[in-house]
Amino acid sequence: MPKKQTLLFCLIASSLMLTSACDKSFNEIRFSKPKISLVPAFANDLKGLDKIELDDESRVLFDSLNNKCTDGKDDACMKLASIYTSDYNMRSDTFAKGIELYSKQCDKGFAKACSFLAKAYSSDRYGIYDQEVAQAYDFRAKSVAKVNFKKDFNTVDYIFLAGNNLDEHEMTLFYKDMCEKGNLDACKTLRVKYEDLSESLKEQELLKKHCDKLDGASCRVLGERLFEIGKYEQAKNYLLIALGLNDKEALIGLSKVNLHEQNKAEAVENIKKSCLSGVASACTILANIFINKDLAQEYDVKANKFTAAVYQDKACYYGDGFQCLILSDEYLKGYLWEVNESASRRYFMRVINQNLLTCEELFKLYEQHPTPSLREKLIITLKRGCLINGDSKSCTTLADAYRNAKYGLIKDFVKAQKLLEYSCNEHDAKACYTLLTEY
Repeated sequence: MPKKQTLLFCLIASSLMLTSACDKSFNEIRFSKPKISLVPAFANDLKGLDKIELDDESRVLFDSLNNKCTDGKDDACMKLASIYTSDYNMRSDTFAKGIELYSKQCDKGFAKACSFLAKAYSSDRYGIYDQEVAQAYDFRAKSVAKVNFKKDFNTVDYIFLAGNNLDEHEMTLFYKDMCEKGNLDACKTLRVKYEDLSESLKEQELLKKHCDKLDGASCRVLGERLFEIGKYEQAKNYLLIALGLNDKEALIGLSKVNLHEQNKAEAVENIKKSCLSGVASACTILANIFINKDLAQEYDVKANKFTAAVYQDKACYYGDGFQCLILSDEYLKGYLWEVNESASRRYFMRVINQNLLTCEELFKLYEQHPTPSLREKLIITLKRGCLINGDSKSCTTLADAYRNAKYGLIKDFVKAQKLLEYSCNEHDAKACYTLLTEY
C-alpha cells in the first residue's frame, strides 16, 4: 500500500476508534443515588434537598436557552451544558443532558466542550470515570484547538494548546508567545492574571487593529486601557466609537471619563443606560453607588438602600450571583421591608438554578462575610452536593464540619465516619487519610 494511503488509513482508523470509545462510554452512563443517601442517619439531612425549586426567571431563561439551542445557537447550547453539569446538578438526569450537549458541541468543533468531557471522564467525582474515553476527548480538544487557531489567531481555544502540567513561568511564556502571534485574550491574561505588562503595547496594537475592523468590544477595551494610562481624550474617542458600534459596556468607560471631567450627572446617567441595556456590571456599580455613602457623595447622588436594591435585583437578573446572595440576605434580615423568607429563598435558588456561583465561590464569600444566612446556604449546598449528587469532595468537607462542629452543625462522629468512608471508597485521598489517622 502506498505511503500516503497508509497514513490516511491510519488517521481514519484512529478517528473511528476515538469516536467509538466516546460513544460507547456515553451510552453506558448510569446515574443512581449515592450509597451515603441510603444510610438512615441522614434521613433528616435529606429533607428538602431532593428537589430544587425553579424560580420563574430561571424557568423563562431555560425555555429561551432550549429554544435557541434547538435552533442551532451554539452559545445557548454551551450555557445550558454548563448549567446542567454544575455542582448542583451532577449525577442527575439533568447532568446527563449536559454531557450530551457537550458531546454534540465537541463534535461541532468546540475545544472547550471536548476539554470538559475529558475532565469529566478522568475524574471520580462525576461517576462516569473512564480513562480511555478521557484521553480520547483530550486528544480531540487539542486537535480542534489547533484547527481553530489556524483559522483565527484570536480564538479562545488557544488555551487548550498549552498542554498539561506547565508551571507558572512556562504558562507566562506560553501566553507571551500566543500574544505575539496575535491572540488578544492571551495579552489580557498576561496583564490581568500575571500582572505582566511586557506585552502591553502589543495588546494595544492588536486592539487598534480589531477596532479598525469595526469590532466594538476591541474599541471599548482599547479606550479602557488608554484611560488607565492617562490618555483621557484618546480614551473618550475610542469609547465613543465602541458605543457607536452598539457596545453598551462602553458606557461604563465613558462614565469614568465623565467623572474625571467632573461631569457627575452624565457619569451616573451613562451607567444607568448601560444597566438598562442589560449589562450586569453596570447595575452592580449603581447598586454600590447608592448603598455606599462615600461613593454616593463622589457621584453627587443621595444614598438610598431601596434604590440600591432595585439595581441589585437587575444585576442578579442579568447574572451577578453575588448580588442575588446579597438580596437574599437582605430579605431574610428584613433590611429592606419586613422579613420575606420566600423572596430570600427565591434569590438563593436562582444562584443554584443558573449556576451563578460555584461551591468554591460560596466558600470564599462566606470567609469574607460569615453571616448566619450565608452559613445556612453553604450547608444546604454541601448536603445537596454530597447526599443528592454523591460528590466526594462535598462529603469530605461535610464530614469535617460534623467532626469539628463547623458552619453551625452539631458534632456527630457517626455521620462524619459514614461520610468519610463513602468519600474514601470514591478515591478521595483526604478522606482516606482522615479515616486512617483519626478513626
